[in-house]
Amino acid sequence: MVQTRRSRPRFAKHQGGFRKDFAVIATNSVRNGTHVGQAVRPTDLKEEVKRRIHIADLVGRDVALKKSGRTLKGPCPFHEETSPSFTVYPDQGTYHCYGCQSHGDIFSFLQQRDSFTFPESLRRLAEEAGITASGATNGHSNGRATSGAYRNGAANDGTRPRPSRQAPTGTPAARYPIKDTAGHVVAIHERHDQPDGDKRFIWRQPDGAMGLAGRRTADLPLYGSEHLAEWGPDTPIVLCEGEKAARALLDVGIPAVGTVTGAAGTPGTAALAPLQDRLVVLWPDQDAAGHAHMQRVATPLQGIAREVRQFTWSEAPPKGDSADWVATHPDAAAHATLREALANAPQWQPPAPKTPASPAIEGASAPELLAMAFPEPRYAVPGVLPEGTVLLAGRPKTGKSLLAMGLAVAVATGGRALGQLAVDQGDVLYIALEDGKRRLQRRLRDLLGETPAPDQLSLYWEWPTSDHGGLALVDTWLGSHPEARLVVVDTLKRIRPTQRTNGNVYSEDYDALAPLNDLAQKHGVTVLVIHHTRKADADDVLDTISGSLGLSAAVDGVIVLKRSRGQADAVLAISSRDDDDRELAVRWDDLTTGWVLLGDAAEYQRSGARQTILDTLREAPEPLWPRDIAEVLGQPSGTIRKLLWTMVRDGEVTSDARGRYAPGPDHDGNGGNDGNGNGGNAGTGEGQTREHDPAAPPVGNGSNGAVPDGRAPTVTAVTAVTTPDQTEPTTPTAEVTEPRCAACQRRAIGVWRDGTRYCVVHRPKGGTP
Repeated sequence: MVQTRRSRPRFAKHQGGFRKDFAVIATNSVRNGTHVGQAVRPTDLKEEVKRRIHIADLVGRDVALKKSGRTLKGPCPFHEETSPSFTVYPDQGTYHCYGCQSHGDIFSFLQQRDSFTFPESLRRLAEEAGITASGATNGHSNGRATSGAYRNGAANDGTRPRPSRQAPTGTPAARYPIKDTAGHVVAIHERHDQPDGDKRFIWRQPDGAMGLAGRRTADLPLYGSEHLAEWGPDTPIVLCEGEKAARALLDVGIPAVGTVTGAAGTPGTAALAPLQDRLVVLWPDQDAAGHAHMQRVATPLQGIAREVRQFTWSEAPPKGDSADWVATHPDAAAHATLREALANAPQWQPPAPKTPASPAIEGASAPELLAMAFPEPRYAVPGVLPEGTVLLAGRPKTGKSLLAMGLAVAVATGGRALGQLAVDQGDVLYIALEDGKRRLQRRLRDLLGETPAPDQLSLYWEWPTSDHGGLALVDTWLGSHPEARLVVVDTLKRIRPTQRTNGNVYSEDYDALAPLNDLAQKHGVTVLVIHHTRKADADDVLDTISGSLGLSAAVDGVIVLKRSRGQADAVLAISSRDDDDRELAVRWDDLTTGWVLLGDAAEYQRSGARQTILDTLREAPEPLWPRDIAEVLGQPSGTIRKLLWTMVRDGEVTSDARGRYAPGPDHDGNGGNDGNGNGGNAGTGEGQTREHDPAAPPVGNGSNGAVPDGRAPTVTAVTAVTTPDQTEPTTPTAEVTEPRCAACQRRAIGVWRDGTRYCVVHRPKGGTP
């Protein structure tokens, strides 16, 4: 059974701390199939110990915890503080101090408090919880035969030995008795050198028992405190980090004491009290942790010692301390020089408080703002890529990267973007993080053709993310290319910082693009960032962009490439801060392997629809109703009606009293060019008859070669036509491809049962044709 939050042991307030309700623990243990004292597999031991020993109970033995919402707070046991910053998170089984930044779980707490290693802390807590890993169950039996292999240092499966959880044996490499000012031993700190080269530090009680019996290292006396009475009140006393550093100075006759908490901890007020009215000289280890440790010691020491100074060993190696100094200066003359330097050490200065810088503001009155003159905004591509950051989004594999590459080549060569728009030449940085060298080379060759490769185009296929130096590299490149006009980033996902699991989506999306926008404004360039759209469509193109609205809010412009897969035509929906929203029609050109601008998307689509309606009306022998045109074209009747009204206004079509439509006076011709099924050359739509046979039926009139019986013809291609004045065949201008109505030769929309076809005029009035 997996334990849920509801089944966690509740803890009741008890003497400033918290204790578990062991009845609940026992109940939960039975529910989980594990009894107190039962042997647990080594792989499950850690989780079982964490389940049985709640962190609030363990910490509550040393810290007076108070409930604060869903957390518990109290004074940190690892450093001195006036306001509680130590927080326990019962639901997560962790703690964190916002003062000294110590954090962890129950094992970390024991390791930091008692200087245990993890195996030792695990063993101690397992014993407390009544758990063994070997099968010995503290007087209880699980009813199964278990092996003592793990206890003996071997894995249960016999594959490899496991580390022993027992205390280290043998003589320690170093042993430091910690004594109070009266000379009484209160604790012993041992260092054991392991065969693998690691060092293990353990604490013992005066009787040799492991641990400190719940005593905090912050409350232990400073190492060497028993010698304080031997030194005069004006003698400088060096305060070092650790027993080894203090012991080295004591051995050469220099008064010294040492902290025993480690760099992460801080001695308490009781430990520093023996330095009352003394001249103390701090000697920090030569690393950031050592200096931070002494800074924390010096703060409470200022109210205790008569004077606090700090000695700096300017030639110290990294992490070097007083023990290293003694090891490299064995002669007595150097020791005398050191004593003099310590006596003349400068006063310790607390770090200057960090005052927040005054926020920069800039503004002007309304008249002053109106009087300002600004240069016209620059465009990398006129009407498409303004100065600033532009987000180019589209579905995968629809040609976004090819569009960006085409724009980059146009700017780098000073040619024409989208085959139409003249651009000013400038340097271009293209960061292609989804393409390899081979693909980039192929695309570049296709786009350039016979044009020489421009030196102004720099391409990179490996680039760090913006939070790992990528942003600084873009800034550096732009600074070294003053003629730069365009930066392309393909894609946003590959350069943005790693998103946090519990971060604010809008804020992270905004912060991913805002720094790029700042760089674009700083250098006066366009930064084009390629991204993807979501699966679902939306009325607003900004809502189709994958992610939150923070992306579109952080940039100066957005371009969405709307293209159906497999279609050559597409629409660029452009939205900009400084320009009106618009849509451009583009088409993929296989010849130039690039996108070509067709014009305004609405005009392009409207002109195509108008031409289709005119073609339909020319092919009809009589005016058509709007519903007939809509049925032929497969379009909604309302859409066709609106377009017909516009075409009447523009003189393209006419409407009779019955509401039927026909081509206008200037649009009733152009039905064909050679009379072969295209309406003839006379411009009347009636076609021409053959000169050598006046009685023959007309060739034109859109007949497309329909056979006399009215059946739909097969597709027949005209290969050549010879005129009386020509001896060589001429090239045909059309092919017969569309089926026609058997009665009037209009475009057919259905088939009768006998196989003949009918149009919108001769369609059946009812029943099945």
